[in-house]
Amino acid sequence: MRILSSTEVKKLYLLLRAVDSKSAEERLHKEQHGANFLSFISEKLSPVPGTSLVWTWNKRLDQIWNEVDAVINFAATTNFDERYDVALGINTMGALHLLNFVKKCNHAKVLVHLSTAYVCGEDGGLIKEKPFRLGTAKKSTKVTDIGMEKKLVEEKLKNLRSEHAEESAITSYMKDYGSKRARMHGWPNTYVFTKAMGEMLLVHHNRDTVPLVILRPTMVTSTYQEPFPGWIEGVRTIDGVAVGYAKGKLKAFPFNPKLTVDVIPADMVINALIMAMVEYANRSTPSEIIYHVGSSLRNPFKFSKFQELGIRYFVQNPLIDKDGKPIKVGKVTTFSSMASFRIYMAIRYSLALKVFHLAINTVLFQKSYKDKYIALERKLKRGMRLADLYEPYVFFKGIFDDANSEKLQIAASKTCQNNASILTPRVIGKALFDVLREQHGANFLSFISEKLSPVPGDISCVDLGIRDSLLKDQIWNEVDAVINFAATTNFDERYDVALGINTMGALHLLNFVKKCNHVKVLGHLSTAYVCGEDGGLIKEKPFRLGTAKKSTKVTDIGMEKKLVEEKLTNLHSEHAEESVVTTYMKDYGIKRARMHGWPNTYVFTKAMGEMLLVHHNRDTVPLVILRPTMVTSTYQEPFPGWLEGVRTIDGVAVGYAKGKLKAFPFNPKLTVDVIPADMVINALIMAMVEYANQSTPSEIIYHVGSSLRNPFKFSNFTELIHRYFAQNPLIDKDGKPIKVGKLTAFSSMAIFRIYMAIRYSLALKVFHLAISTVLFQKSWKDKYIALERNLKRAMRLAELYEPYVFFKGIFDDANSEKLQIADLLRILTSIIGKLT
Repeated sequence: MRILSSTEVKKLYLLLRAVDSKSAEERLHKEQHGANFLSFISEKLSPVPGTSLVWTWNKRLDQIWNEVDAVINFAATTNFDERYDVALGINTMGALHLLNFVKKCNHAKVLVHLSTAYVCGEDGGLIKEKPFRLGTAKKSTKVTDIGMEKKLVEEKLKNLRSEHAEESAITSYMKDYGSKRARMHGWPNTYVFTKAMGEMLLVHHNRDTVPLVILRPTMVTSTYQEPFPGWIEGVRTIDGVAVGYAKGKLKAFPFNPKLTVDVIPADMVINALIMAMVEYANRSTPSEIIYHVGSSLRNPFKFSKFQELGIRYFVQNPLIDKDGKPIKVGKVTTFSSMASFRIYMAIRYSLALKVFHLAINTVLFQKSYKDKYIALERKLKRGMRLADLYEPYVFFKGIFDDANSEKLQIAASKTCQNNASILTPRVIGKALFDVLREQHGANFLSFISEKLSPVPGDISCVDLGIRDSLLKDQIWNEVDAVINFAATTNFDERYDVALGINTMGALHLLNFVKKCNHVKVLGHLSTAYVCGEDGGLIKEKPFRLGTAKKSTKVTDIGMEKKLVEEKLTNLHSEHAEESVVTTYMKDYGIKRARMHGWPNTYVFTKAMGEMLLVHHNRDTVPLVILRPTMVTSTYQEPFPGWLEGVRTIDGVAVGYAKGKLKAFPFNPKLTVDVIPADMVINALIMAMVEYANQSTPSEIIYHVGSSLRNPFKFSNFTELIHRYFAQNPLIDKDGKPIKVGKLTAFSSMAIFRIYMAIRYSLALKVFHLAISTVLFQKSWKDKYIALERNLKRAMRLAELYEPYVFFKGIFDDANSEKLQIADLLRILTSIIGKLT
């Protein structure tokens, strides 16, 4: 609907499975109503008879090749156990046929292929947005030979037909054969196996001919907003579970309540698809790019939450049975492993069926109950088959990285003023808004629309990248308080990105705020660690322009900006790949930061951002700079324990709980300065209210932490996480609790490096010698490379965290203390006033 509604789209050629143009038109018009609608559709939509296997309408091929500038491949069979010949034809060879067709289009700017995130198979951990290369298999002992798969299918079909097998027998055989071939190569079912092979063919045969976008959504569910909330065609994956439960048919189901179910509304997938097409069609060098579209990384949704919402909704809004009575629903019995589910089903149903079978073998029962027994047996087999097919997804341990999708949204906000409405669901869809969602119920969206107005833009640009002059005037006339949360917090971010957001972004915002007619205060969220590696009592003092942590240096921000621009120009003139540019700019940021005395790119660029704010503000606007320490999950609001993403000390806790972190460099006697997120927000609100009333505008710094008044030692931290996860263990992929032991601590990085060298580096060298022999080389080389990469990543992270795990500073919070006293006095005055 969104594509059809666009004035930029002149015509859509829609490939429909049909033998001729008349059949295609008839199939299209079955769904249409209204004379005006038909004329609109006739202008916009042109059905083309054919299949993804072969084009049957040749008369207008030249017209299509001359007119088409963008192609989207939605064609797929999504049945997990589809006939192998059918799935191979549509999902695999169909992708190649479409690519070959697109290559003949004279003006094709982009080809979009809709795949699935689950082409990853049963991989766990963080799953990257990477393409499949031809021959890839999920089992290291296998190579996926697509030509051989096609040949095997043709031979099997030929043999079956020569034996005059019935179509039902062929269907059953080809379904089982597809599952067998998929599992042999390491994929759980025919669907994801054939989709993965389709991707392989696209990437291999495209060879940078056409800009290729591969979109990998997770479990697609009903629409969030467009064309209206709740629309879905057919019932698939998680929706099938919800419907089965609502009908009172689903009493038990195998899933781990603690695991994440990755769902994404259909309209968000389409929005991402449109943005990807627009963005990638403008690339000067055609190549492929992968976009994961899901929720597991940025807005994780647990199976327990899914069950809770299902109960709440269908208790209040029950379905009606055939007798007109509401269907009562209860709590679903869950099983944290397939083994326990099979035992339950065997005792609950299989045993009962066997008793039933014995009964109907008597003369008395045989005639009247045999059909019922056969039907029940068929249902049980179907239920168990479905459970087996869904097993990889209800116990899935992967988290889908969506770095490309995140970049896409940033890019889209620069180029499309309407993208604010597209991005809004990613904000208000987060668990953070659950409290408001419950308070306002059906009125939640209207409440949000009144209170929240998304603005498309980019803080790294002048005027925040807002191109709509009317919108800018409106903001300048209405806004009286501005808060800057915008930041990239990666310690080793690309220097150009961090400089654009953390440094220049602060200045762009200040210049924008100066144009606001009624502004009373500007709040800027920084970090306490702009202090670098200072020790002792660290005061709440501002940075002056040119400050450096090394006395021999002066921080020239203009020069830093110029150096970055020159480096990027040189890299692009050498046609360096984006991955090479990224690696270089990350290392360059660390190098420049350390040269000036800061430990990493993040704190260096944040410190420069503060310098620009203080220097260019010059008492124009009351400026509040809030410097929190390590921000952790919420203490109370909106609910205890909320956290978006895993950073700093939380990453250590999660790694330990998963059994992956056995040793870590830190001094147990040192203080780890942590502060809950809601306490930071409370301090920010109080500071802005207090400072907005100042008669003379200037800047003030607030440290928000715990090291001075409520010190928390690393030894306390390790003791607490050990106690908690020993009593509340995480569950591993086999449904078993993960046992945790004491964390080995190293009081210096030197000792930690020695430990890692003996424990891992030496073992890796022995492993490398072993795989160098002919016997081991082929099967173990990939594993060695992966282990070596993991070791390098672990050491890099340890080095990035070194300044914080051995930090000797204590943050003075005199200003924050005064702020709390002022707030307390205000409350007391109010109470006394009411009493008198």
